[in-house]
This record gives sequence, C-alpha cells and structure tokens, in this order.
Amino acid sequence: MIIEIPKKRLDKIDEIAIHHGFKFTEFPVSPTNINSFLHPEEKSVVIKNHDQINDIKSIEPAMIYYDRPIFINKKQAPNQKTHRSIGFDIIGIPNGIAEAIILNTSIKILAEEGYKNIFIDINSTGDKNSVLKFNDELVGYYKKHSNILENQCSKNLTKKNFKLPDCGHECCRSVKSKAPRPLNFLSEESRNHFKEVLEYIEELEVPYRINDDLVVENNFYSKTIFEIKMEDSKGREIVLARGGRYDELANKIACKRNLVATGISMYFKKNKNERAYSDEIESPKILLIQFGFRAKMQSFRVIEILRQQKITIYQNLHKEKLSEQFDYAKELKIPYIIVIGFKEADEDEIIFKNINESYNDVVKINKLPQYLRKIRMV
Repeated sequence: MIIEIPKKRLDKIDEIAIHHGFKFTEFPVSPTNINSFLHPEEKSVVIKNHDQINDIKSIEPAMIYYDRPIFINKKQAPNQKTHRSIGFDIIGIPNGIAEAIILNTSIKILAEEGYKNIFIDINSTGDKNSVLKFNDELVGYYKKHSNILENQCSKNLTKKNFKLPDCGHECCRSVKSKAPRPLNFLSEESRNHFKEVLEYIEELEVPYRINDDLVVENNFYSKTIFEIKMEDSKGREIVLARGGRYDELANKIACKRNLVATGISMYFKKNKNERAYSDEIESPKILLIQFGFRAKMQSFRVIEILRQQKITIYQNLHKEKLSEQFDYAKELKIPYIIVIGFKEADEDEIIFKNINESYNDVVKINKLPQYLRKIRMV
C-alpha cells in the first residue's frame, strides 16, 4: 500500500517528515497585519482546524506538517521561489519526547539543505502558574526601577507583555541585567519537563544554549520556547525556525479538554531543491518498539537508517509501556517488529522480529543496512 499524500511531487522535506511519522495537512491561509515571520499565532489556527479537537475519544497523538505559511502579510509575503516555509505540530504528547521529535526532524531537514553551524536557543517560562509568578515579580521589579528606564521601555511593560526591554540605552541594559529570570519561577512540573527536554537535546548532539531573553509576547508558548539558528560567516545569528510548547493555548481553544501541543515554524532560504526518492512512499511494514530514554534516542538513528533504505516504520516514541506497544503491533497485524530495550540501547543493537516466520535476530545498528539486504527487504 502507498501512503496517501495530496501532493503530486514530493521533495526531501516531505520524505524526511513522513519517515519521522508526520502526516501532510493543509490549513487555510489568512491575511494579517501582524509581523508574520514565524509568528506563534498560527498555532491557534492549527488547533482550531485540526480534526482531533472534535474527537474527544481520540487517544493517539497527531503528528502533522504543512508547507506554506498560515498567515500572509502582503508587505512581508514570503518568496516561495527562493525560500521554504514549513510547520510541524504534535498534538497529544505531554512529555519532552514531543520537543525532541520536532527538533530532530527540523535539524535533519536543515542539514539536508546544507545548513551548517546550527545551534538551538531554548528557554522555559513554565506553566500558567509559573508565568503568573514571574509576571508579577518582573512587573514589580521594573516599576521599582521605572524612574531609571527610558520612557518607551517603561511604557512597554504590561501584564500581557512580559518581554524584556531591548534597547541601546545603558540605563536600561543595567536594569535588565539584574531583572528576574523565568527559570527561577518554574513549578516543579515545569522544571522537570525542561530538564527532560534538555537531556534529549544533549543526546541530539546539537549545540544549544539556555537563553533567558527568549520569550514570546502574549504568552503564546508555555513551558518550552526554542529557536533554531545558524551563525553565518560574519558571526551573525540567523533565525531559521521558532517554536515551543503551547499547552495553555490549546486548552483554551479546546474548551479545557486537557489538550497538549508542541510545534515549530521554519522559514529558510532554499539551498537545494531535491526531490524525494519517490513520489509514492509505501506504508510501513515495520513497527518500532522501544523502552527507556536511551532507546528513544537510538530510535532516531534507526529511523534515519531506514529512511536511507527507503523503508518507513510505525513508531510510538511517546509510549512508555512495552505491553501497550506490543498490543498495538497485534492490532496492526504488522509482519516485522524492531525492538530496542535497555540492553540493546547500551550495546547499539536492535532485535529484529519476523512475526510470520517466528524468528528473532540481534543486529548491530550500524549493520542494519546489510541485514536488510540479506533478508531482501531492500
């Protein structure tokens, strides 16, 4: 069977997205007067238009991607001939693996486009209670020092906009350097979530830095906020993608149905325009089952190897229980299973299970392409 995609021509971005578990989706495009460059407001359109909002019984997360901006400002209309605009969203996964999947997929795309010197800026403003505490402390701090700030900076401080002032005046820079930071007001849950995300990023082996100044106006993102940047030959930092977790926004739009969501918007200059290996990508015949933190990270390696071999897989990296994953395999009636547990993750191995012929093989991850040729899957 072939994965149904409403596009006649697939490129490398489609290929990478599909192999990492994302499904192509189209959203209505709306005109706007706001600065539309990677604006988080588009995530509200994702939630409002996604089918899962109307399906309260849905328990499986949704992983979607789209290849055009949701908002278009005519004065800032993106040049589709020279640039790419991509969005990724995962709806329904509360833990840090959602951020890891999105960042890993985005970085794979940028690497495929030839981008180098990539790094991640990341921060956390925490959940709703964390934001309220930080807001109160920050506004109080600046009110206390308002007589020192420049007039415009002082006017910018409101309850709805806790973005730190950014100007060239020495007095403002001095006050800003001693201002409260969001990370100091995180609830225990938000702190643990941020720690988990950082652990995943460290395993991705992409440079990152915690940027206290990375915040978003109107509290669009809750918990994690991140940007993917590159440093050019002149040492300038160029933003290629911006995203974060927007649980509070999703809950508000979904009328408090306990919905969680994470997303990213990418906008970058085309360096390449390569086609996918095929305009027709086959449905998966393999289910990847994993158990443990290291196993999830090894799963990224396996997914990439299989992509290079033109093999798609079913994956549930958000699931923690082995029983749930094996039950899912029975439900799918899938012929092959790849298992990565604690032992396999530590020894860079997988267990390849042939369900129909009832045999298991232990295979080194770096030998997986040869093994697939041996059993004539490629």
